[in-house]
Amino acid sequence: MQKKTILKSVVVTGATAGIGYQTALDFASEGAFVIGVGRNSSRCADAQRKLKKRSPTQPFNTLRPTLSSQKQVRELSIQINRVLDENQVIGLDVLVITPVSTWVKKSSPRMASKPLLR
Repeated sequence: MQKKTILKSVVVTGATAGIGYQTALDFASEGAFVIGVGRNSSRCADAQRKLKKRSPTQPFNTLRPTLSSQKQVRELSIQINRVLDENQVIGLDVLVITPVSTWVKKSSPRMASKPLLR
């Protein structure tokens, strides 16, 4: 079976909102095959629906991994390769890792809540 030639294949982390969403949208608008990675399944589905509406001819896939261990990071790479193979895309061209800000409340009453980058 011959594989399709696509402009670029791109994985974008944090693709469900903000910079990550806009990055995924920009790549999809330019003809790239995009795999969006996000932590929340409903936000992944929402992002996929919005991107499909804005770029209806471009495939957009989402993955929702848990990345709290090295084993899970390896599993994500297997999932990415599986999606690429299923869509007959040869290799990954671009990996975009967008920052994720998380609010953590400190246990000490004197320490205010502040954003921490993960």
